Order: sequence, then structure tokens, then C-alpha cells
Amino acid sequence: VARVVVSAPAGELTYRGGFYCTGQSVQFRLANTNAGSFVFYPGNGDSVLATTPDITYTYPSAGRYLPRVVLIFNSCRLTLQGQDSIRVDALRPGFSTTVLQACGSSRVQFTDTSSSFFGLAARNWRFGDGTVSTLANPVKWYTASGQYPVVLQVTSVSGCVDSVRLNLEVQVQQFPQVTITGDTAACLGQPAFFEANTTFTEGLTYTWTIEEGNTTQGSRAQNIWFRQGIFRVQLIG
Repeated sequence: VARVVVSAPAGELTYRGGFYCTGQSVQFRLANTNAGSFVFYPGNGDSVLATTPDITYTYPSAGRYLPRVVLIFNSCRLTLQGQDSIRVDALRPGFSTTVLQACGSSRVQFTDTSSSFFGLAARNWRFGDGTVSTLANPVKWYTASGQYPVVLQVTSVSGCVDSVRLNLEVQVQQFPQVTITGDTAACLGQPAFFEANTTFTEGLTYTWTIEEGNTTQGSRAQNIWFRQGIFRVQLIG
């Protein structure tokens, strides 16, 4: 008469399924187990041999994973398959800018370049001057030169949140202020002379429009009238 002892490993695999952010650890736990060792398979091709029923694992890359564990008791093995997938997100915030200068303001086109494995859900822009936006690719007009700390905070479908900051240098060309000096009275058939005055000279051009005269360019102009009257002299700088 022979006696045969039949045994088998037993246990329950528990963990929280659903979304995780990059770098966030997953806690696997075996309950009610009689196994002496365990091999955890996170579902990404990796394996971890353990002798304790609890293990903490951090997935190195984004993806959707279904874990399992093999219980080892004496020479017997039992595989417990996970029932809920683990979804690891990789959220990377970023944006680019395109600046277009104009008189009195500078137009900045912000373009969101953020990425997420499971997609983006929300964006929150702070433009450094107290104004905000939730658009994906907003346009902002700055009316004063300076350095603006622009922050983009993005939220992914998985609930992960991250942000990026850029100290944006903005140059705003102010409207030129020009005045005309020169003759305010002229003799019939004799030239009258005019000159442009401004404190803003860098890159500035001048266009003169003289009633019953020519349209000319430059900081100085002159004209001869051949009839009496009051005539308009206009300068655009």
C-alpha cells in the first residue's frame, strides 16, 4: 500500500487595473497562497522571480498590459491570469511659437506639440501677463516688450498631468510719432520746404502727400504752388 500526497499551489492575484502615469509603480499582491516562490509576468515580455507574495513593478514604457503570475509549490505550478488591463501612459508636454511683429503689438502663434499614448484631454495656457487660454493652438497679442513666462499644462485622457514653461522674449515696435517742420506760408511760384521730425528713426520710412503736388519719399520734401490757396501737406512715417 502506497500513500500519495497530492498538492497544488493556490492563491489569488490582486492589483489595481486601469490607468497609470509614467514612473508610477503597480503593486501586485498574492492572497491566500501556499506557494513558496512566484514568477510575475507584467505582460510586456519581462519576468520577475520573487519569494514574497507582494511585488512592486514600474513599467518602463507606455502601453496596455495584461499581467499574470505563476505560483510554484514544490514541483507544481499554477498560472493566475490577470483580469483587468494595466494602461501606462506617457505624457510629454511641449509647444512651439511663431512671432509676427507689427506696429504697437506682436502676434504670437502658440502650437501645442504635446503627446500622450492615450490622447490629450485638456490644455491650460498661461501667457505670463495674466491672460489664459484652453485652446489647442491659441494666438496671443502682446502690446509691450518684455520677457513673459509662458506655461502650458496638459492633461491626458488617462488623467496624467504635466507642464512645460518657456521664458518668451517679445519685442514690440511702438507706433512712430512724427511732426512736420518747415514753411507755413509760401510765395506763388516759389518752393516751400518741409522736414520730418521724430524720436523714432530706426527702420522708419517717410511718405509725403502734398495737395496739388507730388507724392515723395524721404525725410524732406518741397513743393511749388502755381495758384493761391490753402493746401494740405500730409506725412506718414
